[in-house]
Amino acid sequence: MESPFIQAGWTIVVLLGLYSFYCHWEARRVELAAAFRHRTAGRPQGDSGDAPRYRARCWWSLLACTALAGGAIAGSI
Repeated sequence: MESPFIQAGWTIVVLLGLYSFYCHWEARRVELAAAFRHRTAGRPQGDSGDAPRYRARCWWSLLACTALAGGAIAGSI
């Protein structure tokens, strides 16, 4: 029987992976929206101010997800 801590650890790994995907998705969406605002006539050039923050969150959560998954796999061997 698995320990509840192992199940909770894998749940956190999955949630961090999903959050990483969400942040990557939002960064691309912000960049795409800024590109379309730039092409609209009469509007100032749009900037993707939030995209770098989303991208940093994406990489940090992916790093934490990988570290936790590696630790869980190493602990189960």
